[in-house]
Amino acid sequence: MSSLAPGTHSSYPVSTFATKLYHLASETASDKNIGFSPLNIAHALAMTAEATNGETQHEIARAIGLDSNVRLIDFATSLRSMQSGVSEPNTLSLASDIWTDHSLPVATSFTDDVNALFGPAHHSLSLRGDPSGSTSTINKTVSDQTNERIPDLLPDGFITPDTVMVLTTAIYLKMLWAQQFDKSLTSAGAFTLVNGQEIEVDMMHMKDSKFPYFYDKDSKVKVIELPYKDSSLSMVIMLPYAAEFENGPWEEPISVVKDIAALEAILTADQLQTWYKRLDQVKGYGGVEMGNVSIPKFEMYTEYDLVPIMQKLGINIAFGKKADFSGIHSDINVGDLFISDAIHKAFVKINEEGSEAAAPTAVAVALESMSTPENFNANASFAYAIRDSKTGHTVFMGRFSNPKQ
Repeated sequence: MSSLAPGTHSSYPVSTFATKLYHLASETASDKNIGFSPLNIAHALAMTAEATNGETQHEIARAIGLDSNVRLIDFATSLRSMQSGVSEPNTLSLASDIWTDHSLPVATSFTDDVNALFGPAHHSLSLRGDPSGSTSTINKTVSDQTNERIPDLLPDGFITPDTVMVLTTAIYLKMLWAQQFDKSLTSAGAFTLVNGQEIEVDMMHMKDSKFPYFYDKDSKVKVIELPYKDSSLSMVIMLPYAAEFENGPWEEPISVVKDIAALEAILTADQLQTWYKRLDQVKGYGGVEMGNVSIPKFEMYTEYDLVPIMQKLGINIAFGKKADFSGIHSDINVGDLFISDAIHKAFVKINEEGSEAAAPTAVAVALESMSTPENFNANASFAYAIRDSKTGHTVFMGRFSNPKQ
């Protein structure tokens, strides 16, 4: 993105983008599970920005947090750094592909520039002549890239006879906990839904452990970090916990209110970074003695139409007649091409051994026509994030509020 001024930051944490996406996703899912990869969506939009110029490019860049202080190359470098820090038995893979119709002129400089940043494969297909066959080809590739967790990213009709380019990105991770939960301790337990109803779920338990943990008494939130084995990646769980005591916090509370809406009301990028930094401080002196850590086993699939989300993030020109996609080739004029569709799907699974998560994104471009042992019991709705402490990236983020979904 040569039109952006040189940057000074060596990495590009997507926390601001992540929390914006979280709130937009929750607007239509107040009592439902949320799960997405802000890193993967930012990756797809960064590739899209490379295909554009002028204000079209700047709108996309601003939406994902790129400005005069943060360059696209910083973001790309941080992705490579994060991926290089994961080794067996853990898995973290990132993939990106450019799919263009045979009729679309594509400059070598465009594919070279994007390849230098993200290393995508460039494929020439008959998108316009064979939308169904092209859909199957792209879906098969993305399915392989996500270990078959997302077998059908593109629905029927995503590619139309007017589609000339599809950009896809995919992330897949499978990580083992540094301290695994004992399967023999997993048992049925009560989980409180947003509406106050209690249902039975499989709760995992770990006794007498030590984790980065703290209770933010001002925000009334318990925060715990569950590290993955030999990695800078970890899962952070944020549990709302407004407790009332008869005498003081050293005794059992009289009542506890676990209001996910109260947590989400303060969930900003600054707040998230504050919690991350505090976890790092706790980690620095060895963590906190935990009497019991209990979290539910869960598995969720989610899907998002990114078009309205992108527009609420301030990306508008790319969808209209003033869209400038001349980054693909100088022969493409303003208004010739526009974003016709965009979709994101995600899979997250948490069990005794660790975590598995996958998320792909597709963008279609078409022609115009404490001292005593603490306890952490996540038995009510909570927010979660999978973060990388080395780069600062929030890799996955979401809310677990209904085990039955």
